[in-house]
Amino acid sequence: MKVRQVLARLDARFAAWLIFAAVMLGGRCYNYYLAGWHVYMLMVGAALLVFAAAASALAALRKDTCTCCEHDAASRRPWMETFVHFIPLVIFLRVGPTTLGQHAASVTNPFSVPAVMQAVEESGSAAEVSPDGYAVKTLLDLYTSPDYRTRKMPVEVIGRAYAPTPDDIRRLPAGVKPEDVPMLLYRHYINCCVADARQITVILKNLDVKAFPNAAWLRIKGSTIPPTPLMPLVSIAVDAAEAIAEPAQPYIY
Repeated sequence: MKVRQVLARLDARFAAWLIFAAVMLGGRCYNYYLAGWHVYMLMVGAALLVFAAAASALAALRKDTCTCCEHDAASRRPWMETFVHFIPLVIFLRVGPTTLGQHAASVTNPFSVPAVMQAVEESGSAAEVSPDGYAVKTLLDLYTSPDYRTRKMPVEVIGRAYAPTPDDIRRLPAGVKPEDVPMLLYRHYINCCVADARQITVILKNLDVKAFPNAAWLRIKGSTIPPTPLMPLVSIAVDAAEAIAEPAQPYIY
């Protein structure tokens, strides 16, 4: 049985979905739409597609459909019937991460605390501690852990810098001054996909706002300042800050 004969009987419709899976797996595109663990689902799906395509080709070869009307009919399959399976791939390559709920992962009201944070339970696992004594945490931990919501704690977190816009300043709670929120650090938490992204924000104190561009990824070390009835956000009194590359997983899961 020649490999060439098997390949000749592969259905082009399988190829459309195999290419789609390969693009998402190879191009980190799953980060834009799915939670990180969904990559394993994509891998299993791609493996099943390979198996189904190979089984279909082998079955066609065993039936020797090259000499029967069944193969002739398949060879005359309208091109549109095959092309329709490529439409999702074409759309994905055309629009990229600009749709499918990607707007949910933008900065909306930086001074709000999403209710989803209150529903996430603390894992209870021991925190990693950096060599200089800071507990390595996510921004989500600062809201889900009672310790960080009620007292000052040394932490190390990463996120993106965000300078409040004039529109943001107008949304400040009454009694909070613009100089009280010189720079913010945010990251998005997703439970399933980017369409359900929830923004998590903290206020950075004692940071030279001119040292880092807006939207830069930063590693921050400092002490937490619990929220108050006036300002519901956690603040961090910064001891050290450094620019870093975007993490492999930009979202918190």
